[in-house]
Amino acid sequence: ELTKLKSDVPVDQNPANQAKEYLSHFEEVSAVRAVNYENDLVIAVDINHHDRFQLDHLEKELTKDVKKNFSNMEITFSTDRKILIELKRLEEDIQNRNVSEDGIKKRLQKIKKLSREET
Repeated sequence: ELTKLKSDVPVDQNPANQAKEYLSHFEEVSAVRAVNYENDLVIAVDINHHDRFQLDHLEKELTKDVKKNFSNMEITFSTDRKILIELKRLEEDIQNRNVSEDGIKKRLQKIKKLSREET
C-alpha cells in the first residue's frame, strides 16, 4: 500500500514520497505512510504479521537506513498502527487539500508527540 502525494499540495511531499518508495522495497513492510513538513519527516510502517516476531530488530534496521538516506531531515519512525492510521488521515487530507500548511505542521507535531508516548 503506497500512496504518492502530489507535489503541488501546500507542502512539497517529495521527501515523504521518496521515503515511501524506499521502504516499500522491504519485503517485511506491508504498508508505508509518510508526511513531511520543512525538516520533519514522519514515517509509519506496517510490518507483515509473521515478521512481527523480529519487530524490534526490524524497527532499528529500518530507522537506521532511513536516517542514513535522509540525513538532512529529522526522522520520526514508528511501527505503531495508531501512528499509521493518523498519517493515513493526514495524507488523505493533504491529497484532498483539506488542510493548510499550518494545519500540516500542527498535526505532525501531534503525531510526533503521540509516537513518543507510545514508545
